[in-house]
Amino acid sequence: MLMERVPIELITGIIVYRAHKTLESCQEAFILRLYRQKNKKGFIKGLSDNAVAFTQGFCHVQRMMRNLFVKKLFLWPRFQADVISSLDKRKPTVLEIRIPMTASMKTIQFAVLDIIASCVRDLKTSNPTLDTDEVTVENVISRSFEKVIKFQLEPMWHQLSQKTRRVISDLRTLRTILLYLTQYDSVTFYSLVQSVRDSTNLNTQIPDWLFLDAAETLFTQAKGRVYSIEKKSSKSSSKDKDKKKEGIRLNMEESPKWIALSEILAEIKEENVECWDMNSVLVIAEDDRICGQLAEFLCAGAQTVLQKVYRKSVAEKDSAMLSHLGGEFSIDDDPRKSLQKKKKKCDSTEKDSKRQKGDKRKEACLDEEMQEAAGSESSEESTAERSPSAVFHPLKSDPFALQQTLLSFEPKYIVLYDVNITTVREIEMYQATSAKEILKVYFLMYEDSVDEQRYLTALRREKDAFEFLIKEKSIMVIPEEQDGKGDYHPDLVDNFPPANQTVNTRKAGGAQAAPVVPRKVIVDLREFRSELPSLIHRRGINVVPVTIEVGDYILTPDMCVERKSINDLIGSLNSGRLYNQAQAMCRYYKHPVLLIEFSQNQSFSLQGRYGTSNDTSPQSFVSKLILLTMHFPSLRLLWCPSPYATAEISRCIFRACACCGAPHPTLRQRFSTC
Repeated sequence: MLMERVPIELITGIIVYRAHKTLESCQEAFILRLYRQKNKKGFIKGLSDNAVAFTQGFCHVQRMMRNLFVKKLFLWPRFQADVISSLDKRKPTVLEIRIPMTASMKTIQFAVLDIIASCVRDLKTSNPTLDTDEVTVENVISRSFEKVIKFQLEPMWHQLSQKTRRVISDLRTLRTILLYLTQYDSVTFYSLVQSVRDSTNLNTQIPDWLFLDAAETLFTQAKGRVYSIEKKSSKSSSKDKDKKKEGIRLNMEESPKWIALSEILAEIKEENVECWDMNSVLVIAEDDRICGQLAEFLCAGAQTVLQKVYRKSVAEKDSAMLSHLGGEFSIDDDPRKSLQKKKKKCDSTEKDSKRQKGDKRKEACLDEEMQEAAGSESSEESTAERSPSAVFHPLKSDPFALQQTLLSFEPKYIVLYDVNITTVREIEMYQATSAKEILKVYFLMYEDSVDEQRYLTALRREKDAFEFLIKEKSIMVIPEEQDGKGDYHPDLVDNFPPANQTVNTRKAGGAQAAPVVPRKVIVDLREFRSELPSLIHRRGINVVPVTIEVGDYILTPDMCVERKSINDLIGSLNSGRLYNQAQAMCRYYKHPVLLIEFSQNQSFSLQGRYGTSNDTSPQSFVSKLILLTMHFPSLRLLWCPSPYATAEISRCIFRACACCGAPHPTLRQRFSTC
């Protein structure tokens, strides 16, 4: 579009998906500005399904509408009368199954919540000057906690104390523990808790929450879901008194959701057998790991899956610990291995018998052992027999993957193993638009759990966001020229003077001023992955995309700029690539510039974050940067706190060049220089 290879005037319109992400510096806003500059008749539409994203920041809705060049805002909340009447015409049958948590799971959940409350209190006490109103127990367990922490604390991360950083890290760890409690099996959860405890023991600084009584409850109950202690009575030879001996036995707790899922599939199969209609069932879980475990559970049973996970993640770690404990430890062998051993034993006992009798006895022996091995797990084996064909879909996948799965398999039954508000909305839309039959949706949710609270919080936030947007729409003021179809728009006019510029009223008899030729900058094609070209173009400077061998930006025939982010700067200094780049710029240009650009959400400081210190060795970062400036005296360093500041500095440089009469950079001069 910059090189006018696409006939922009022939484009009827542009539809922007996920309009809430259309920032001023993004590529979508850049494309819309180019389109609106050369096409005043086409339409622009923006779609978004995230109402909460428009409530963050000051006048976020107005800024998004300005970037999209739209003047009208349409809101379609779930509680609107038209939406309710449209979706109720083909409403799916919803069965909400509230599964009670086990006693150990409830105890662990209360213990973790107590630890999180303690960490939140410590965070607020140690940082009274910070705005920690959003840091609450309810927000910590929500899905948007990482965004809240990143938005509030990342710009001042270098100023936070070591204790504050440690508390934030502990909150993230505790959120992961809560997530594993309700989504994964007991062995995986115990492995996570054990790894957290082992990692803290290796560190020099032990977190404060490990000294709480709730932490000891957490570790004890997590271990109790995997092991059980049995007391055995044994008679002594010298005395007739019985002695009670403790033995540790592997007693892995099955997930209540697994049992509920098998019962649901059995019920579905009974319904399908009566009508001779074997429909596939869509099971929606959080990620691929859970989907794999559920598929293996339906095929092999719960204890087989738990034993496999135990041998893979816990057996080696606990074998040394359990050997030092008093008493006995027993673990059931793998059913397949036990059958092979028994098969060999049966073969060895039948060597002297006749071949026919031996074969019959061998078959009988194997049948008996198969029945014994399957006796304790008869319910698990029957699960695979009575379950219909199930299709598993992870939530953490492509945004359109769920719609493609629904359209491809056309399931009649949907089981929400993990509930997400976005998934619920997509199922409602599929039922109202594309489903051939009325869907039957099963909600699996732990009663009085963190998952239930997280889902209810998401519903409340969505409702509050729509109410806020409705109120904001009633009071917002939209300029008439915001759609960009007129001749005047501040974002589309090149070299638009600022509002505080002094205007000369002496026209010399009404003479017309000479037209101002817009400035242009030659930009390397690889730089369009960054935000700077879009911001430069928004300030009325034409951008010419060309593959450049020396530098990233050519402002004038004598000035070249090499842009480096902080991470790229450190890597280039360590590898020596920056030395070659500076040598090439100083060779071909009179005014080479090294632009060091910080991120918008990070602090404008090198101290603390990137490891700068008083070390003056030749291998340190500061020493290499000093040596670079000493070797190339003509190289100028330009420090910018953000891409926005870089764009403003570029506009100031262009104004200074225009006042001095500096020529524009041309492609012919560029090729002759390189």
